[in-house]
Amino acid sequence: MKENINALNDDPKYSGLGGMELLIAADKMTREALGISESPKPLKKEEKEKKPPAKIPDHKTLSDIPPAAPNAVSSAFAQLDKLHGAAYEAALERLTEDQRARYLDSR
Repeated sequence: MKENINALNDDPKYSGLGGMELLIAADKMTREALGISESPKPLKKEEKEKKPPAKIPDHKTLSDIPPAAPNAVSSAFAQLDKLHGAAYEAALERLTEDQRARYLDSR
């Protein structure tokens, strides 16, 4: 086939052909030289029996957990962080100086 492509490429009769046209002409020459008269037919896909869908496991997996789920780990001041307004300020006043300093450092 390579020799046929080179021969067609050197022939001035085929100088205006593009790449695909040149390959088709070379293929035709090769088939004639080998005595193959008809072009190959496209292969048909055999239909196979389809597998049944996979069974869904009963146990909980990571895909069942929402991506924005909060961490279950809580700090010593978790309840204090949930408070707002006057309740927050009253809870801060009830802390000792040492606890208040640790709370403010943890923020």
